[in-house]
Amino acid sequence: MNKSEVIIIGSGLGGLCCGVILSKSGMKVRVVEKEPHAGGCLRSYRRDGVTFDTGIHYIGSMNEGEILRQFMRYAGVEESLTLQRLDTDAYDVVGIDGREVAFAQGDERFVERLCDSFPHERDSIRRYTAAVREVGEVIGVERLRQGVISSGSLQYMSLSASEVIDSITRDEHLRRVLAGTSFLEDGIRNYTPFYHHAMIQHSYIRGAYRIADGSSRWAEALCRTIVDNGGEVRCGDAVTEVLHADNAVTGVRLASGETCFADTVISDIHPAVLLPMIAPGSRIREVYVRRINNARNSMGVFTLNLTLDGALFPYLNRNYYLHSSGSSVWRNREEERLSDVVVCAMQATVHDSGRRGMSLMMPMSYAEVEQWADSHVGRRGEEYLDFKHRTAEGLLRRAECRFPDLRHAVLASHTSSPLTYRDYTGTHCGSAYGMMTDCRNVMTTLLSPSTKLDGLYLTGQNIAVHGALGVVMSALSTCGALLGEAYVAHQIGDI
Repeated sequence: MNKSEVIIIGSGLGGLCCGVILSKSGMKVRVVEKEPHAGGCLRSYRRDGVTFDTGIHYIGSMNEGEILRQFMRYAGVEESLTLQRLDTDAYDVVGIDGREVAFAQGDERFVERLCDSFPHERDSIRRYTAAVREVGEVIGVERLRQGVISSGSLQYMSLSASEVIDSITRDEHLRRVLAGTSFLEDGIRNYTPFYHHAMIQHSYIRGAYRIADGSSRWAEALCRTIVDNGGEVRCGDAVTEVLHADNAVTGVRLASGETCFADTVISDIHPAVLLPMIAPGSRIREVYVRRINNARNSMGVFTLNLTLDGALFPYLNRNYYLHSSGSSVWRNREEERLSDVVVCAMQATVHDSGRRGMSLMMPMSYAEVEQWADSHVGRRGEEYLDFKHRTAEGLLRRAECRFPDLRHAVLASHTSSPLTYRDYTGTHCGSAYGMMTDCRNVMTTLLSPSTKLDGLYLTGQNIAVHGALGVVMSALSTCGALLGEAYVAHQIGDI
């Protein structure tokens, strides 16, 4: 038996950021990860001479003075990463109906580049940019220095992204372009909050970067900080039970048989996976359990990772969102598939091998792979392999419409489905972004970091905006609930 002050279940970005904050605040931290390697969706891997990212292909709010850069500096990881800024005039390119429109970094540049394509919509574009900025500025370094993690603009949580965009302009093509990266939030018409859309868009406008040597470097650096502060990151073991007495957490039991005692447990895993681990007798009500189990989760992602001959296909320092002609950029809530979109993201590998990497991604529902749900990686059978081959071929053909020379540059390829994502990152049903918030019913679909079981807290993409910035902010909120919001805000903002 042993005693830790804090046990963190899961080593995804949210769990590791909580571990950094709490360990830097003098608390003894133990992070427990069931997989052999830490990082969750931060993990990357090297194959065929190229490093491929698993879930985080680029990050925002990374310019000097922006909040994610500030957190990296506070965590002591900034110098450990090779950061590469995406094209300032086109970090994202949205292709719809044969026309391409670029999103640029910086508010004014963002407006001007859009006006190049929509010269008569300048006022509309400025209104959109101002609304995005209003949401994005509820967080920031200056807010932290005031002792505040987040404040204001929550009225945008109860307005759908589609509703706000449609109210800003009558130009249908501009509407589709402004929503053209809705893949990033699994955007559903009349469902996804504008708050989520704007927070993500604002972060990229304020500094879109790749981690050139792979997102795993970020996870590794966070783990080092935790260990340097006297904490532990244990991989290859799993929490099987959360223990409690008199409705207060007492510790956890591990798959290895060890019991670890602690007054605080933070869960960075999906709440639907956590709840069955809680020993009977807590004050967590059945209505809360039903709410979690019935929650809508985001789509998964099918990915085709390509190793390319760099001489035949040069590096593209931007991402492409390619929509089929006439397709919707939003998903209707009743539909199983998202809009017909392919996302093309290059891998900014620093290896001088003459090879390049490109990830082609498309949304995919769990229902499309559920027939193989009880199988394991590498042993799913010929029918599954045939399904992946057909899907990959269709994805490549669609990407070739924009990049005709792509196929000729391919040296090797491999694929992943929502099942792969589920098995390697532990995400519920392979969901890319976890639980979703319904703008029409915010209070029952938005989770608090605190729970009815004293000492049990939640963090990660399921309690806030997803994506790198959203998950980091969720860690700040979780630690703020434990240590005090002003204390946590000043710790990070005042460095």
